[in-house]
Amino acid sequence: IFVLAACGETVTNDKSVTSVSVSPSSGSIETGRTISLTAVVNGENLEDADKTVTWSATGAGTVDASGVVTAGDAAGSITVTATSDCCEVGTQSGTAVITVTEPPDPEPTTGSITVNVTPNEATVSVAGGPTAVADFVGDRVLSGLEPGEYTLTATADGFEADSAIANVTAGNSESVALTLVADEPPPETDG
Repeated sequence: IFVLAACGETVTNDKSVTSVSVSPSSGSIETGRTISLTAVVNGENLEDADKTVTWSATGAGTVDASGVVTAGDAAGSITVTATSDCCEVGTQSGTAVITVTEPPDPEPTTGSITVNVTPNEATVSVAGGPTAVADFVGDRVLSGLEPGEYTLTATADGFEADSAIANVTAGNSESVALTLVADEPPPETDG
């Protein structure tokens, strides 16, 4: 664009984009999360120029028209590009690379008890602890138990009961063996 100045001078007022800066230029987010990027169009004589950019993304996520990047559901990377087509000189673009990571595994909040009972037909009852457990017959793994102290008692007709205490802690499995001994028959009397 040429502007005629006083005294017959010709002044050039060319607008030109020299670069597009994307901030942050790199980053890391977990799957399903978002991060906002900004773009700055740099150049000469851009005071009254349209400095909007067009956003695009390739890889493990998407970007919207405002520069908000959304990670997909798998780890990988997202290359985000901001492109300006301002002015007569042509397009310029800037990029950012966002790393997508899997979220860490949550800390366990429950534990389990592996119960082995002899004879296998014995009924096992569980008392104590913050998690209610129904009576059951035979060997069993009790999972999803809140931490605490549980008393397990095995009973069967013709056998003496056996009990054991299991201290359940989060993320751990406790093993309990209950062995029933046959009742002693009553002593014979002479008579």
